[in-house]
Amino acid sequence: MATIDYTVTATSISLQLKSLESTDKGKIVDWYIALDKSNYPDDSDPATYNTTAQDIMNPWATDSTPVLVRGLNFSFNIKVLCVVKTAGGEPVTKLRVGATHSHVSLWDWEISNGSATAEQTLQAKNAVYYKTAPENFNYKVWNDLVDKVLDILWEIGALWQIRYAGSANTKMSPSDKVLTAVRFNSLIYNIEFHCGGINIHIPFVTSGVDKVYGRYFLRIAECINDWIDLISIN
Repeated sequence: MATIDYTVTATSISLQLKSLESTDKGKIVDWYIALDKSNYPDDSDPATYNTTAQDIMNPWATDSTPVLVRGLNFSFNIKVLCVVKTAGGEPVTKLRVGATHSHVSLWDWEISNGSATAEQTLQAKNAVYYKTAPENFNYKVWNDLVDKVLDILWEIGALWQIRYAGSANTKMSPSDKVLTAVRFNSLIYNIEFHCGGINIHIPFVTSGVDKVYGRYFLRIAECINDWIDLISIN
């Protein structure tokens, strides 16, 4: 029987169906996610769910393609409903699971840490380590660094400090890929403010005056991992 596999952070949930039945392969799967509810929503009424996602399963695969839903903000109480449907929309399988928050994983430059692919993440590392073209540092990698700090803050029950910018404005977007001094300082400030046990050794910068060196990004990732190690010990 197919089972639901999931990974939860403070702002996202990754969902996948494992061990698909032969009758499920190639069909459509609808994911329904309810946040902060004590009971499972009414699966006949999608309006009772906060978030939905859809995927068409590979007819030759044993597992479905993972679906990542980001931009969430929830506590430990998460309810997931998976409805497998025919192409005509007829439900054939329904699965439910209560998901729990996982501990924050370490930053890894050789895998996907969220929105950027593993290839984009490694290219970003090479861009700063080997000083290749700056455009090789995909803006999604920066956003993943911000999300990783958000995950840590959620884990320790702290809030993002808006001295420079809110977390949303600290991130970049497809139409705004400029790493401004405000964005850079906002991330650095939130690491320094919340984690007194780490000396980050990265200066705040002034727009039009200071340079942002590639080694700063490597140091940010190191500090994030040191921080995760600290909260794991505590």
